[in-house]
Amino acid sequence: MLRTEFQTIQNETTATLNACIQSLPAGKREPFQHLAVELGNYWSTIGPISTLGAKEKKELGNSVLRGRGTLAAREDPGDYERSPGGE
Repeated sequence: MLRTEFQTIQNETTATLNACIQSLPAGKREPFQHLAVELGNYWSTIGPISTLGAKEKKELGNSVLRGRGTLAAREDPGDYERSPGGE
């Protein structure tokens, strides 16, 4: 059941982000396309974790989440471009 919920969240989030990207003028899409790539990396990282048993998760600990994904590793939210005017 958890795996199904995870897949639903992943599908809905990805579809919503893609729809958002398509609604933007071409010149404003790049930061969001980058976000879509990073989100894909995130899903690829945590997807296999959801299939592990409790003992495997405990042994694995947080090591997979520490530093493997670039999205999670960002220290400065300013790493993403911001358009003038805060849009």
